[in-house]
Amino acid sequence: MVSVRDARVIAKISAAAAIAWWVGNLAGQPRPVFAAIVPLLVIRSDTTVTLRGSIGRVVGVLAGVGVGLAALAIVSPTAIAVGVVMAVALTIDRGLRALPRLGIDTRNQTAVSALLMLFLSSGVTAYGGTRAWETALGAAVALGADALDNQITRRADRHRAEAGP
Repeated sequence: MVSVRDARVIAKISAAAAIAWWVGNLAGQPRPVFAAIVPLLVIRSDTTVTLRGSIGRVVGVLAGVGVGLAALAIVSPTAIAVGVVMAVALTIDRGLRALPRLGIDTRNQTAVSALLMLFLSSGVTAYGGTRAWETALGAAVALGADALDNQITRRADRHRAEAGP
């Protein structure tokens, strides 16, 4: 059975994904899938975790796009190139997560984005920009959904406290 807390997180993720897709459509993207994926990956029941995941996802995508573009400038996508790019991207990803006081959660996004850049070896620059933009959009919507949910929770808690037992 789904708890009330889980149901709220499911509703928050679903609404944020739909809004991110809609805003992406308004901005001219016919299928802004990466904008819709971000809320799924970063929204949790804790706002701090959502914030760290959102920032980490954006930073990881930017780093991964950079790694992928650099790799494509040097080599063509082969099995060996993929392995080397993954090793480099995962090392950078671990370094980003280890930065003191930031506490960002990249969730291996640097490697995922670098691999996607290799996969799309043609039109890659436009794709990289779109990927970064959609990720930032999805992160912003996820944070907005979390902030709205926190406001609703605070008001409901205040109302219950005023109503008494």
